[in-house]
Amino acid sequence: MVDTSLPVVELLMIFKYNKTNKLEFLEEILGMEHDINLNIHYTAPKEVWEKIDTVYSSMPYWAGDKNGPRWMGKDIDLWASVEPSGIQIAGTMPNDIWEGWYALLKKRLTEVLGYEIGEPEEGYDFKYFD
Repeated sequence: MVDTSLPVVELLMIFKYNKTNKLEFLEEILGMEHDINLNIHYTAPKEVWEKIDTVYSSMPYWAGDKNGPRWMGKDIDLWASVEPSGIQIAGTMPNDIWEGWYALLKKRLTEVLGYEIGEPEEGYDFKYFD
């Protein structure tokens, strides 16, 4: 496993001189970038957004909501926004952390909102509000 906390110059040196599979190396480095949409519609009422905010702030690496929800840590810089395509969460997080973090986020949102949360591209339906 490549230590992705190294400065970019050192990572490039490893890439240049490493005798292992170059594609595997790139996949590991690039695998830290995430960009997903969740099936939470922008028309949700205020009480739904309050529940979402509570879940956000309960998640590991929470860094506050000064300029929008954000999670930060070593090699972690995620943000969330509300888009016509649903809630977008994007940024950097190592895959080994992302898998558990993302599963936990969906589980907690599902519990507080009362319907299954996931990516519309994977068949999860939006709940529309009047």
